Amino acid sequence: MKKFDKSFKVGDNVKFSLDNEIHICKIKEIHETRNWIKIDGFEGSFQRGDVKKMKNRIKDKIKNVKWHDELDGWIITLTDNRVIQIQYKKVENKLDADYNRFWPKIDKENEYGLSITEEEEKEINEYIFTNKAILNGK
Repeated sequence: MKKFDKSFKVGDNVKFSLDNEIHICKIKEIHETRNWIKIDGFEGSFQRGDVKKMKNRIKDKIKNVKWHDELDGWIITLTDNRVIQIQYKKVENKLDADYNRFWPKIDKENEYGLSITEEEEKEINEYIFTNKAILNGK
């Protein structure tokens, strides 16, 4: 049986699948043998093969990505319930190869975009530009 290494600590977020649903929860307890853990909100113990360690990256913190018709953009909800709004900005520079094309951009004109750090903003932009659904709109 594979053990939980020392990088797993009580209070860390872990990701696991149960009944075809992805869950992100905190470790409540680690058994002294490090063969299994208990997770907040769930009964029983989980083995190492059931659980994925989450890196402290923004894409691991994404709980929900949803298109919002009224805003004409995407709403990204993080596991800590912060919300990020993605709007589409038109390229106005006629010398740009992407002239007249719309590009996704974090909306920083409202309170949603102000709750993220510069590092998180870089990671979100990386996520946006590698996610075809967001990149292409709807």
